[in-house]
Amino acid sequence: MIPKNIVIVFVTENIKKKTFDYGLDFAKKFDGKITILQSLYRKPPKFAFFETKGDEKRREQQKKSCLKSLEDFVKMGKKFDISVNAKVILSDPISKGIISYVNSKDIDLVILDSPKLKSFEEVFFGNVISELHKNLKCPILLLN
Repeated sequence: MIPKNIVIVFVTENIKKKTFDYGLDFAKKFDGKITILQSLYRKPPKFAFFETKGDEKRREQQKKSCLKSLEDFVKMGKKFDISVNAKVILSDPISKGIISYVNSKDIDLVILDSPKLKSFEEVFFGNVISELHKNLKCPILLLN
């Protein structure tokens, strides 16, 4: 299988260029395209049963901020004539959003960064990785 449709997943706000570089190398070699997927925890609404305008505003600001941080990767892809799209998903749990997106598309490879985390974050990240391994239909490349 040749990975032509590649998804690079960031599950924390700590984004590493190295992860994108791996995806870019695959895309160059196999004439592929890249989707960068920033998946973040969706905070529950202020009131349990409905979202307020403030909740909605905070969510949109969070998305805009994340998309802005991914713009450099989109520009780098253009330099090499490679299609790079950036998407932000807010979900609870994080793994649910990633699984839903990847399994609904024709994805050949998921590249996932393994960031340096604090001890309590490592447990959370391990659970995300475990869920992805169980439920994704395509191969995963986990970088260290």
